[in-house]
Amino acid sequence: MKSVQELFEMEAQVKAGTVTQEDFLEACEDNEGVRICDDCGKLMVDGFVWGDGETVECKECKERTTTEAEYEKAYHNGEVYWTQWEE
Repeated sequence: MKSVQELFEMEAQVKAGTVTQEDFLEACEDNEGVRICDDCGKLMVDGFVWGDGETVECKECKERTTTEAEYEKAYHNGEVYWTQWEE
């Protein structure tokens, strides 16, 4: 299993074209401490979980796609929460 730091390095290698997206995603699946943002594809160690985990989003995407009022309503309805994943 790759460490979180190794996964961040691997993410940069994907952007540089030296590692395939498929290999990167496979490596991420082995580490419970990370998720991939469903909107932008960014590697995350913390983020927002919508519903029963069907969607995870980084802070930047949540702020881009959801107003604070929409987020507060969803949070109070139990539809979203913030978390930090651990290895």
